Amino acid sequence: MDLNKNEYDFLNFTGDKEIKHIIRDEHIWFSDKVTKTNRFGFSQERHIIVTNLAVYNLKKKTLKRRILMESILGITISKITDQFVIHGNEDEYDYDYVSWRRRKIIEFINKAYVEITKKELRLCELDQKSLKNVVTTKKEKKKDPKFTRMSNMNLIPICTYLYGIKGDMNSNIGKKSATIARSGTLYSKRKDITEVKIEDFKILKILGRGSFGKVSMVEYIPNKEIYAMKTLKKDVLIDQDQVENTLLEKKILESLDHPFLVGLTFCFQTEERIYFIMPFLRGGELFQHLRKFRVFDEEK
Repeated sequence: MDLNKNEYDFLNFTGDKEIKHIIRDEHIWFSDKVTKTNRFGFSQERHIIVTNLAVYNLKKKTLKRRILMESILGITISKITDQFVIHGNEDEYDYDYVSWRRRKIIEFINKAYVEITKKELRLCELDQKSLKNVVTTKKEKKKDPKFTRMSNMNLIPICTYLYGIKGDMNSNIGKKSATIARSGTLYSKRKDITEVKIEDFKILKILGRGSFGKVSMVEYIPNKEIYAMKTLKKDVLIDQDQVENTLLEKKILESLDHPFLVGLTFCFQTEERIYFIMPFLRGGELFQHLRKFRVFDEEK
């Protein structure tokens, strides 16, 4: 991943004179709109910037706060929602955010944090819908700078959260790894089938190949049903920075329940690959037909 590129500068702040005056010589790695929850529980729209040195919280283009990377104690995330809390050390109180790009924000914060501190960022994952109870307020920090509501329990390796990789991020900086934290079933739409594995499927035909894997027509051996199996190589996804997109694709396919849209039947993984199992429908890709006909008439 080339962090000098601004493909994740979603607010197009690079080169903006007002923003340049705020961040000065720092490099923008990420920018986007986020929802911030204040101490009264009200939601506020804010802009977040992650640079090589700090995290910026802005109201439009007005700076509200700058948090140095070395002043971050850790991050707590919700397993249920897109909420996350940036915890400050003795110099900073906490910030409570919500963003559907949370994973990418945390990835860039961790990248800068590791480069500056040479330590892995602490990450706490809680099975809670709201993280209100783990937010350390400004008032609490003034009373006791060492006080924090960040838990020492439920800590997980941040590289596992970001990439599904085992181990310490410090030993993997600048490297790509395909060592995966676990194997097994990730999703099953079928209530009568809770566990699936690659040995349950017989490949009948290769339907197509892409940049990250291939699509095959397969037979589910236990009941002879025919499916389409999309196979993705984990090391390629990591190398091409496609982890977030793959997780989003899985989330969308899981949520689909429509007679005219293909959804996900099973999803499982091995140490090297991820497998999406979907209903097999004849006719080819929609994109292929659009490229051929460009415009569909009413009959088509």
